[in-house]
Amino acid sequence: MTDARQWIRYCRVYISRNGANEEFLDLSQFNVSFRISQKCYGKPSTAVVMITNLSKTTADKVEIEYNTIQKQKGLRLIIDAGYESNHAIVFDGDLWFKTTGRTSETDSYIKFIASRGDRAYQYAFTNRTIARGSSQEQLFQTLAEDMKPYGITDAPVPKYLLKQTRPRGKVICSRTHKAMDDFCKTNNLNWGFGDDSIITMMYQPVRYSDEEVVVLNANTGLVGRPELTPTGVECRCLMNPRIAFGTLFQIDNATLQRGEIDTSVMADQNKNIMVSDFAVAPDGLYRAYSVEILGDTMGQNWYSDLKAYAVNGNKPRDASYTQFLAN
Repeated sequence: MTDARQWIRYCRVYISRNGANEEFLDLSQFNVSFRISQKCYGKPSTAVVMITNLSKTTADKVEIEYNTIQKQKGLRLIIDAGYESNHAIVFDGDLWFKTTGRTSETDSYIKFIASRGDRAYQYAFTNRTIARGSSQEQLFQTLAEDMKPYGITDAPVPKYLLKQTRPRGKVICSRTHKAMDDFCKTNNLNWGFGDDSIITMMYQPVRYSDEEVVVLNANTGLVGRPELTPTGVECRCLMNPRIAFGTLFQIDNATLQRGEIDTSVMADQNKNIMVSDFAVAPDGLYRAYSVEILGDTMGQNWYSDLKAYAVNGNKPRDASYTQFLAN
């Protein structure tokens, strides 16, 4: 847990070019609102940023060649947010779309959409023969290597993989993200795209001995009461740059609000089970599988919305969640 005070907002939004973090256009002094979506189901994370009353001259500096993400000018959208004593880069991804409009006769806006992992998701392709006797670690490294030309430079090998080697060779000829989906299902993992990286986590969540735990309570930014839902635990806290998907956090189970039991004839019993103590972590440890960061430099929003499942508890059974995860 950190002693940094969540006081006095900090927000820096800028666009870099040439694929580097060299500042090209700083948008921090304008009215900025943003939504960052990070989810662990093997698809790109996204950011939608709206700037109010940006001049046409400034907006025209951002040139985007639509539908040519591989050939675009290397524009990246970077958001550094939090508080003056506790902030970090919460998003760094490829800028690939912009649009303009008006909220009133006097106010205009420009909206940017960026994603991280999108180039690797769309264009990385694996066409390889995996040799007999190869390990799961070697297969993971092979898939990560195929994503490198598309911006994925960091891919730590998962800590827990099946120990068996391949009894026979295998040909992989598919988009790399599809092959990664199959790899993770085999090894009981979930995965997603971080900042130029691949993040993996075990489907049945456990705590690693060297892992940091973020404590959430009223003193550290928890807003309202956490709620137990059919898809796990949902809660809101003040924007916390230390929390991304895969982060381990701890709450007091005494504050957990249980969902309602459906007593209708057509009730889904799996959902009813999940709003009982069946899915509560014994020691209050939960791992986030979805994080949405909401920010508005001149408004109320400055939150992180979390969805998580219990460590050493039971996994959600609802199809809206498990369709993206390993069985």
